[in-house]
Amino acid sequence: MHKILIADDTPQKITDVLDVLSIYDNFQFTESYSFDETVDLLINSNFDLIVLDMSLPTFNGEKSGSGRMRALGGKDILDVMDYEEIITPVIVFTQFDVFGRNSQLVTLEDINTTLDNDYSNIYLGSVMYDSRYSNWKQEFIKLIPKELTSGI
Repeated sequence: MHKILIADDTPQKITDVLDVLSIYDNFQFTESYSFDETVDLLINSNFDLIVLDMSLPTFNGEKSGSGRMRALGGKDILDVMDYEEIITPVIVFTQFDVFGRNSQLVTLEDINTTLDNDYSNIYLGSVMYDSRYSNWKQEFIKLIPKELTSGI
């Protein structure tokens, strides 16, 4: 059984990821909804894959995130993973192509370049999610490491 962490504060995105991954019967899922919860899970558990939203609230409310929104919370989580020496493959799963505000705007393309350079040992790539279309599903499946899906 492969353990998959889905870190996202948008319930519909989580549901859609679970729907796509339901074709794999050897996956066990854990969900997290905030930066703090995700970091806690990563430090105290082992996962085989992380599906990570780029923008996350700092801490949880009910089942949707609350607290200050971290525009680059996903990158901050990768920083923590690097510091804690957590070597788990990561797929960024986002519905935005620009992050931040005003003069601090960063494009998804720029983030991809940075993450490829800084975390090449764990960063698998990003998927641009749009619930109106299904083309993201094939892009997402292509990024899943083959060793997690072999034998299915």
